[in-house]
Amino acid sequence: PSPALPHQLIVMVAEAPQAQARIAELWVFPVKGCQGLKVEKWPLTPTGFKWDRHWCIVDMTGNRQPEREYISARKLPKLCTIQVDFVQKGKETLLRLSADNMMPLEVPTEWEAYLKNEEIEARCSGFSTTDPNSTGWELGSIPSRSAGDVAERWMTAYLNRPDVAAPGTEDKPRSRYVLVRGDPGRMRSVADYAGPEAIRGIPGADMSRINAKRGDQTSFQDWAPVLMTSLSSGRDLGKLMGTTDVPYPVLSARGNLVVDGLPAWEEETWVEFNVGGIFFRKLKECPRCISPNRDMTTGEFLFKNGEFCGAKGRSTTPMVTLSKKFPEKSGDDEWGTWKGPFFGVYIGHDGQDGELEVGMPVTVEKRAAARSLGSVVK
Repeated sequence: PSPALPHQLIVMVAEAPQAQARIAELWVFPVKGCQGLKVEKWPLTPTGFKWDRHWCIVDMTGNRQPEREYISARKLPKLCTIQVDFVQKGKETLLRLSADNMMPLEVPTEWEAYLKNEEIEARCSGFSTTDPNSTGWELGSIPSRSAGDVAERWMTAYLNRPDVAAPGTEDKPRSRYVLVRGDPGRMRSVADYAGPEAIRGIPGADMSRINAKRGDQTSFQDWAPVLMTSLSSGRDLGKLMGTTDVPYPVLSARGNLVVDGLPAWEEETWVEFNVGGIFFRKLKECPRCISPNRDMTTGEFLFKNGEFCGAKGRSTTPMVTLSKKFPEKSGDDEWGTWKGPFFGVYIGHDGQDGELEVGMPVTVEKRAAARSLGSVVK
């Protein structure tokens, strides 16, 4: 098997005439694990998309989830049933959360509104869901504040419901679930856990070669400020699953920046590119757990009873299909215990501000060889 792709083997590319890659979709996920919001235009900030994963939910008791650890859809799939939106009330912008048989919940977006609320240190940690030998990982923590008593009652009532609770936790004592907002002035840097200056990391991982910059800041994202996915790769994955007319819904991969107009899997070769004068760098392909096999509006699995989104298929799940078709892209030494097939690319922008809009062209500045492209391996 081929070794991990060396980051130093980067080549300049003379662009041949071809279809122009462009931004096809933009998604912001304000609350970690909850539904995303599709937008046409959105500001870019040092931590990625404005307000992206600036909120998360923590279990303050540790009864059903690890205490004070940010909860993702990996562990509580029904988080995906919580809808999000931003609403304007006079001069104030509020985050609105909605769910089945629950009154809408509205909380402030501005950090100043949280300063008198309970202080909570939210842990950015977890266990691999793809490696049974994982000893867990810890990528820092973020000083945070509770969204208040009303939000706590809302979250505690909804997430303890038997039809919402994580599988296997229904009979455990009820948890105290708290919605928190991270302190925007005390976010993490990717350079703390990747690159030559890393001070912590994933067990077994060797990320010293990752081109992380101190300005690549993260809030409650898993690993990087922005995740890029491709509609072309989603269509190819549908073909590989035998559901030619039904592409893989890339929303299930929870990417912020969704591109199109390029061959399938080519996004993995982009080492440096710019969009509207904002320069992005590839950090690392994203290894996937079982969450991308789920519908990101219901939390249910996409592939049931031999059908994928209503179409008959020949494979079990999207991620199993990727593992079988591209075994060389199912983990490497750099990721350590974060094993799983790659879908999507983590990218950094060194803290640049700007604005992205659907339809903007993507200019690729540097490429590297792909491990394998969909047009090669079938």
